[in-house]
Amino acid sequence: MLDTRPIEDSSFGIEVVNLDVSENLPAETIAELVRELHEHRVVILKNQRVDKQGYLSFARRLGRPDIHALTYARLPDYPEIEPIGNVNNNGYFNVLASVEAFDL
Repeated sequence: MLDTRPIEDSSFGIEVVNLDVSENLPAETIAELVRELHEHRVVILKNQRVDKQGYLSFARRLGRPDIHALTYARLPDYPEIEPIGNVNNNGYFNVLASVEAFDL
């Protein structure tokens, strides 16, 4: 069972804590994540240590990631990943990436 908590100062969404997406998660855990996403509309997984390929492999277990319509919004070599963040350090954002949407 996932360890979740509400997002502070928000009327929707949850944070999943103590989950390492770099591990080979059981199908039951993936199914539970998808159920939580459907119920809460936003699921936050903080402090993940995973490279781009690992991140995309995890995302593909949730469903088929959509490719952003705007070319500049795609990560080179990983069109399903959109880099996001609010701090730009020499051309790199502190947040690795986000998968914009899924066909679940």
